[in-house]
Amino acid sequence: MQPAPEQSQLFTQLSLPTSSLWVVNDRVSFQTADDQCVIYVQGVIFAHYSRQDRCAQAYALVTLYESG
Repeated sequence: MQPAPEQSQLFTQLSLPTSSLWVVNDRVSFQTADDQCVIYVQGVIFAHYSRQDRCAQAYALVTLYESG
């Protein structure tokens, strides 16, 4: 039996956008990457908006609060 040939690396120049993740509680978390913000509720995208759009941010947070 012959040994398997060397496999080359698939993603040599992988560059991920810089992002930040904030965990609010066991169900809600916020993640920002570049100019976008995403709100996750139990791992499902609840809302996403541009960080510069204050109306969309307020609407997402009020909707999150009202949904419990």
